[in-house]
Amino acid sequence: AAPGMLAEEARLLRDFSLPTERTFRTYGLLRAGPNISDVAYDQATGRGGPVTAQASSRFFDDLTWRGSQAIDGDPNTAWVPAAPEIGASLTLTGPTQTISELKITQDSRAWVDRLAISADGVSLGEFEVAAGESVIPLPATTASSLELTLVSRNGDATLPIFFNEV
Repeated sequence: AAPGMLAEEARLLRDFSLPTERTFRTYGLLRAGPNISDVAYDQATGRGGPVTAQASSRFFDDLTWRGSQAIDGDPNTAWVPAAPEIGASLTLTGPTQTISELKITQDSRAWVDRLAISADGVSLGEFEVAAGESVIPLPATTASSLELTLVSRNGDATLPIFFNEV
């Protein structure tokens, strides 16, 4: 409709009669839009647990590549940030605990080689990360959230980054 005008039909409303009695079933399909948060999607679909993961971006806005895929215990799933990956972040939130290391598994064809890590908003520094599996020693800290920010990448620049497990 033109600005200031009502849409021709803002809702579907029909009244009709049939020549014989019939039974009908109503149903609907819902689809999450690209702006739904990873945490909201996981909650709405009954996924998740005591730790949540919120990514700053997803490859092609596809929920298959959301943040929680990196904390689901399945090495065949992954958080895949949208390009450009540098500056993308993954925030893990859960019960307060003491953290002294972080184990990360990522693809060995294209990988993040440097991460900035913050705990409860306080920077712990930047850390080198290897292709495949890495264990990053952290200064022991007690926190309820960790934010991992991608600082630099390595490997095949034509491939996306796959964070399989954190």
